[in-house]
Formats: sequence, C-alpha cells, structure tokens
Amino acid sequence: MIDAVVAIERNEFNSVRLGTTPLVDENVFRRVCALHKELLPACVIRPTHGDTTQLAQEVLAGIVDAAIITLPLKHSELHIEEIRRERIVVCL
Repeated sequence: MIDAVVAIERNEFNSVRLGTTPLVDENVFRRVCALHKELLPACVIRPTHGDTTQLAQEVLAGIVDAAIITLPLKHSELHIEEIRRERIVVCL
C-alpha cells in the first residue's frame, strides 16, 4: 500500500481500479470513492463490477487494485478487512 501511495505521488500512475459487487451498499462505495478523492485528488477512480469470486481473482491478477465485496471470502493471498456488517432479512 505504501508503495502504491509513493507511486501515485510520483505520478507513476494516475488511476485506481476499484471493484464492487452488486449487493454492496452504494453509499459505502460512494464514501470510499469520496475518501479516495480527498486523499489523492489527482488519481482517477475507475469503477468495475462483478461477483465476489471474479473480483477476488481480478485483484490477484492485478486487473483490479482493490474491491469492496460481500462476504464470505477466504483466501490466503488476499488481505480482507471487514468494513461493515449487516443482517439480511428475507421474506418469502
């Protein structure tokens, strides 16, 4: 992460690819984008969408820089940080 911030400061790259899954609250994604813009205003966010497994594979492959996903996901090569937890209520 520190290497990425240093690279951005040196203008070595000017965009971040940020993925999200369909069930992620749009407000969470917007807040992350707003925080990113506040910290790194010159760096453009390139949003992408997909399911949890697809985005995890794209992060590992370097296609996507980071993703906000719905759990569960366990993977030894990924750093997963829970940012919000909600109960889901379903009526059938």
